[in-house]
Amino acid sequence: ISDSVSTPILSPIFVVASPDGQYVYFSDSDYYRVGRVSSILGSNTNIFSVAGTYNTAGLMDDANGAGASLMKRPRGLTITPDSSLLVTTDMESHAVRVVRLRDNAMITIVGNGTAVEVDAHKTTAYTSDPVPACSAPHGITLWQHDDASFSLIWADYYDSIRCLEVDFDQPNIFPSSPLVSRRDVVSLNHVTARLFVDTSELGGVADVYVHPVTGAVFATMYSNASIVRCNTTSLAEGMMMPLNASSGGGCDFLVMGEDTQSNSRGGSMLTSPYGITGDVAGHVLY
Repeated sequence: ISDSVSTPILSPIFVVASPDGQYVYFSDSDYYRVGRVSSILGSNTNIFSVAGTYNTAGLMDDANGAGASLMKRPRGLTITPDSSLLVTTDMESHAVRVVRLRDNAMITIVGNGTAVEVDAHKTTAYTSDPVPACSAPHGITLWQHDDASFSLIWADYYDSIRCLEVDFDQPNIFPSSPLVSRRDVVSLNHVTARLFVDTSELGGVADVYVHPVTGAVFATMYSNASIVRCNTTSLAEGMMMPLNASSGGGCDFLVMGEDTQSNSRGGSMLTSPYGITGDVAGHVLY
């Protein structure tokens, strides 16, 4: 699909495929929406808006799927394994938002439009009157724990990686009340949003990827032309750890590229790396 009269697209930034392989979702950032197209070759290529309103910017939830949600430049995308929910970051709203894909209802679970990074704990009803907990969030990924709860990990573009622990199985995650604004959404009682990795010394971070076996988090450092790895085997606490090179001489935090701040260099050179993902077995990064 390319930009045309029938399929208008402006600045598609991130894409994600549904787990069943039927659809491709993309953040149509400068048209302020998340779009969906069929991934089947030869199928109709119409674009369906699943979140946000075409060419209309704002911060508004739509808890009942009435087609009235608003976004400001969506970025990262991830989908729950059962294909029921899509989670997206809303860069200029400084928020993380959840879409119920069966009816395209959307609520905000973190952020309120203000760019401030503070932790929000489960004792705070911050989705009823959301606290500012993001600053230009970009790429996002999802880790499912053994108890069916999730950790959402996203790149706060300027200086950190942040983590949200949430149980999507709560029956009231989407309220049944009439159309609500962002300040009327239901409180989530089992979530904690917090700083995960401080990347302020490494530059702006654009995207994150969780290794499917070890749980280690890889991040693209957009402004520092490098990819780094974080040691997060339990996802309980984030810290930066050096890689162990086979030669015995570690390579700092670096996986690829050149750390212009420390003048360390990996085995390849990059220019403004952005999105990152990997294969199912965890052998290759893309």
